[in-house]
Amino acid sequence: GPVMDYLKATFKAPTPIQSQGWPVVLRGHDCIALAQTGSGKTLGFALPSIVHLKAQTMPAPMEGPVVLVLAPTRELIAQTADEYRKFQRYARVRVGMAYGGRDGQADRG
Repeated sequence: GPVMDYLKATFKAPTPIQSQGWPVVLRGHDCIALAQTGSGKTLGFALPSIVHLKAQTMPAPMEGPVVLVLAPTRELIAQTADEYRKFQRYARVRVGMAYGGRDGQADRG
């Protein structure tokens, strides 16, 4: 499908963290992965979550989210959302992010 076509055109092979993590999470098990920056951790959980998302029935209007990713910093959630956005067109998913503001009010992006 379109996601696999995008992956094949964009990536040569999974990184070690992806090769080890994908089989675990795709079987429905929890996984804690520690690896250096740039090692592919985000795609390591993003791709299986998209697979999970696409396997669900279409949510009713105003229902969801089907996948929720939490991150400890605004910068990290922005980077994660950017990674998911690479797949938006191919997987036909919507990506949004919310993070706390400096004054305690919620910001939305």
